[in-house]
Amino acid sequence: PVVMGEVDAALREAQESGPLLDRRVEFISLKGQRAFEMRPVKATGKKDGPVDDCPRPIRYLYPPAKLSSWMGWPRAETVGAGLRNAGNTCYLNAVMQALTYCAPLHRYCESAEHKRSCTTVAGTFCGLCALVDHLKEVKPGGARSVVPKAILKHLRSIDKKLRQGRQEDAHEFLRHFVKRLTESGLPRSKDKLPRGVENTTFVSQVFGGHLRSSVSCTECKKDSNVYDWCMDVSLDLSGRSTSLHKCFESFTQKETLQGRNKYHCSSCNKKVVAHKQMLVHSPSPILTIHLKRFSAGFGMRSQKIQSSVDFPTSFDLGPFTTSKKKAAYRLFAVVEHGGSTMQGGHYWSFARGSNGTWYKFDDERVT
Repeated sequence: PVVMGEVDAALREAQESGPLLDRRVEFISLKGQRAFEMRPVKATGKKDGPVDDCPRPIRYLYPPAKLSSWMGWPRAETVGAGLRNAGNTCYLNAVMQALTYCAPLHRYCESAEHKRSCTTVAGTFCGLCALVDHLKEVKPGGARSVVPKAILKHLRSIDKKLRQGRQEDAHEFLRHFVKRLTESGLPRSKDKLPRGVENTTFVSQVFGGHLRSSVSCTECKKDSNVYDWCMDVSLDLSGRSTSLHKCFESFTQKETLQGRNKYHCSSCNKKVVAHKQMLVHSPSPILTIHLKRFSAGFGMRSQKIQSSVDFPTSFDLGPFTTSKKKAAYRLFAVVEHGGSTMQGGHYWSFARGSNGTWYKFDDERVT
């Protein structure tokens, strides 16, 4: 249900020529966050062309110019250890293996840059420090399989609702764990950060960006844009969702607001027919896609949508962005679920190692 891709090398080179967030939206929808407060910036192109009114941060906690140096693998290594099941922990194992082979995250942790600057109070949980310890345990050349103790012992710190020995949803675990990783890059000071600056940590810039919801009045032609910070993109599945491309077509399809759903245009000062559309505004270096396979069934018990969805190893997000510019991604990890309900079944993952080989991670078994 979770697909992860890394930005293509060609796009990465283009990003090096300017501020990364100016061109950029995987991973988690942070409800209620309207990201950055700053002034509108004119879009490149015509002198009197459209205005890019997406807010910008007033400062960055991690320099955007350094992000591209972490992309890709500097050398090829053999695959690391499998993760033993400690009692219904397949969901955790599958997600951790996917994150282990996320090049920028892995290399940043391996560099010890965070360890040198960690501001977490001694004795409290730090997501990045826990990930650093976990990566040391699964490093190639060590044991063939290990128990992910560095993560398991902090399960309640990752999210208080998580319980040892209980089956959990892999996407929910991913959301909570990546949120803890982003928090690890925040300063310890209790002074409130300017709005949006909390989204400029290393992890936030690697995984996060903006979606744009736009409503266009059919009478005065004025557009009203709202930008939402997100860390992944969740796609609904339907009978037409036979491929990743079709899922994004449905996600970005224009909706007409009419009849009882007419839009109140502030310029026209009346209810009008309008068009609403969601698009990706700033593609992130690492794109995480969540396929929403579970829906509420009778008695609120989840039901799984079993339809097959094809996804390529290379994908261009460009047609579904506000700029329509090429945004090529290369698949590096997939987390899958087998079973008919969210309360049961089994999780495993596939990931592409630094040597370019694809591996299947099924708890302690790596093939």
